[in-house]
Amino acid sequence: MRLARVITILLPLFSFVGLELIIIKSAWFFYILVAMNVLLVISLYFFLKTSHYYKSFFRVLVLPLFLLNSTVLYISVLTNSSLRQLVNALFLVILFIFLRNLYIYLFKPLKYSLQSLENINFFASFLILFYIMKGVLSLQSFVNIETWQILLLMFVVIFVLLLQLFWFHKIKLKNNFLFSTLLTLSLVEIIYASIFLPQTYSIIALFVAIVFYVIVGLCLFYLKFKLNKRLLKMYIGLFLIALIVIFLSSRWI
Repeated sequence: MRLARVITILLPLFSFVGLELIIIKSAWFFYILVAMNVLLVISLYFFLKTSHYYKSFFRVLVLPLFLLNSTVLYISVLTNSSLRQLVNALFLVILFIFLRNLYIYLFKPLKYSLQSLENINFFASFLILFYIMKGVLSLQSFVNIETWQILLLMFVVIFVLLLQLFWFHKIKLKNNFLFSTLLTLSLVEIIYASIFLPQTYSIIALFVAIVFYVIVGLCLFYLKFKLNKRLLKMYIGLFLIALIVIFLSSRWI
């Protein structure tokens, strides 16, 4: 229990330092990246070793692992140093909140706030999709990446993200697999169409991430039998407002 509490603090800090080193020492990029991934896997292994979540190690590992590597990808294509620092700080906060809530859920369940893990997971999944879309599309300008390769990568990323997200929301395995597959196929089709839009990569990535947030959010409410007209109107309204804002401000993004 004490080790898990220490990991909750030290893992985000060491990961943050690693992200900063990647910016400062770009020549050490791959060495630092491998070290960060190894540290993350080992730390989470010991974090979960004494808990009843031990058998769910790989499911819990998905979100932090995707968040780390998508953040590295995103800061690698950024040129604004201030934005890089902001992204690194956001990673530190999200990983700490995730581990902190996981620690409370496992070791102090009476203090756990309902839906805390699910909410941070959902927000992190949104960021991960945005980071990867922006990163891959930007790299396409420097590396010979075919469209089908982008779509295949996004299919795998989205499918795994949805599986673990629905698992955290305690959706039955049958429904989990079915809806993860259907939503992934739908999102990949949207991504394929979005790639050809005459917009910046940031706008395309943000558009895809918002679509992901809306349809997955509505799907979760549906699977939990909580979907109603008010929620449907709210999500559609937020979606339309978000689209209007990002397209009107596209020249500055």
